[in-house]
Amino acid sequence: MSLPKKIIIALLLLLFTVIIASFVISNLIENKVTEALLNNNSKYSTTTVGDVNFNLLSGSISLKNIDINPTNEVITELKEKRAEKDSYQKISISSINLKGMQMLEFLSNNKVAINELEVNNILLHKIVNEEYKLEEEESKSFNVDSIFIEKIEGLQIDKISINNLKYEIEDVAKNKLVFDTQPLDLEINGIKLEKHGEHLFKLRSVEKFFEINDIEIDFPEKSYIFSVETVAFDFENKIINIENFKYKPTKDKFELAKTYKYNTSVFSIDIEKLSLFNFDILKAISKEGVFIDSINISGANIDLYKDKRKPYEPIDKKLPHVVLKQMKSPLYIKKINIEKSDFLLEGSYPKSSELLKLTLNDINAEIENISSIKEFRDHPMLVNLNTKLMNKSMVKAKIIFPMEDDKTTFKFSGSLASSKLTYFDSAIFPILGLKILKGNLDQLTFNASANNYSSTGTMTLLYHDLDATVFKPKNKNEKSNVLSWTVNQVLHKSNPGKNKKVRKVPLNYNRIPKHGFGSYVWKTLQSGVTRTLAPEASKAADKLLEKKKKRASKKQKKGKK
Repeated sequence: MSLPKKIIIALLLLLFTVIIASFVISNLIENKVTEALLNNNSKYSTTTVGDVNFNLLSGSISLKNIDINPTNEVITELKEKRAEKDSYQKISISSINLKGMQMLEFLSNNKVAINELEVNNILLHKIVNEEYKLEEEESKSFNVDSIFIEKIEGLQIDKISINNLKYEIEDVAKNKLVFDTQPLDLEINGIKLEKHGEHLFKLRSVEKFFEINDIEIDFPEKSYIFSVETVAFDFENKIINIENFKYKPTKDKFELAKTYKYNTSVFSIDIEKLSLFNFDILKAISKEGVFIDSINISGANIDLYKDKRKPYEPIDKKLPHVVLKQMKSPLYIKKINIEKSDFLLEGSYPKSSELLKLTLNDINAEIENISSIKEFRDHPMLVNLNTKLMNKSMVKAKIIFPMEDDKTTFKFSGSLASSKLTYFDSAIFPILGLKILKGNLDQLTFNASANNYSSTGTMTLLYHDLDATVFKPKNKNEKSNVLSWTVNQVLHKSNPGKNKKVRKVPLNYNRIPKHGFGSYVWKTLQSGVTRTLAPEASKAADKLLEKKKKRASKKQKKGKK
């Protein structure tokens, strides 16, 4: 009977020793973790932690109520525009739990292995002053293939759960939120650090695939909301699939446009599926640049509205290829494919109660060689477009953008297939008050080139049996007999005319820098349309424009004196 008693006593002593050791080690680790967190205080922020618990037997550690707050002093400095930084971060986490820590693996091989990392109720609250911006420093890249860490031989977390994550941006001067996300839950299959040198590691995903669902971000300052149903990451094949991407105003578009000082666009974007192929995610994470083999956009619906009764913002707008060349961040996208998509442009114009409506339907387009990196700019950026104008007439267009540093002149050409001219009333009548009663477009072709300052080219517009009238701006139903008679005197009923000679007209337009790229192309084409339909009226308009330019030039010279 004595032997079992000795065994029992020995087991009890061992158990007691383990409990005491566990208690001592747990307290030691708890104190070390707490000390490390609290020592994170600086002149910019303070850190507090509510509770730290470590359980040696279960291999778990939990931290509760972690808060990192900017000091009152730096917030006051930011508000008064004299801070050392132009933003500060406030972080609040209700709990962090590390479960299933494999202590034997750590003690024997110096490798950190954790079954699950759970982070709950995270609030990332960025504090800014939108009127206070410091000169941006060149951001340091973070190489995920070369992470330097001492004192461990590896790390693996099998599962990461993030519950109730929110991100906010507050303008301290306005004392209100300018950016706000809805709560987001994430489950990631895990990450690991693979050693590939002395104290150097590669960051990798444990699994090759994971999803994020139901993302929603609110932009209260801009009255827009962003949402995505699903983002699926395939790390092995470097593919990201995004479903039901939406970016829409939270107000009626006409009401939102009224709040703008300038004729700023109100837009709505809805994309059924967006796929990024061979996207180098690691380079993007490391801030080494964005490198994508191709992007496929399917089922996009884009609506854009402008109130043209308001002035243009007094900022010069750059051409697309000029913007790319001047980008500091590395960007290379080999190809963008757009299919089965629609675009609606609407606009309100002075002296017209009619809303301009122009649609491009069933858009299929390819954009090649989008790059800010000089070594990829030996070849031009190409745009090929096939679509239906007003869902009736087939449009084919091509744009060639030179990407060499010393070249800015781009070329564009295309054609418009046959259709009834009355189909374009909703795009023409609100601007000109010109009502097309009948007529047929046989074909339109154009070829042009343009630079930062002006465009030139040629257009051939073939049509027949044109009949049009003009209405007074204040009453679209009241016909202006005088104007209608004048229009029909200057309008050519067909091309070719009675002499069977085809009129081929020049294109030219002097660019207004504060107008966008689309307006530049449209105004160039419009010059050809007016020269074909009413060449005498176009000449008179050109003379009037030239007089206005001369007057403006004289005023500028007087002002300089």
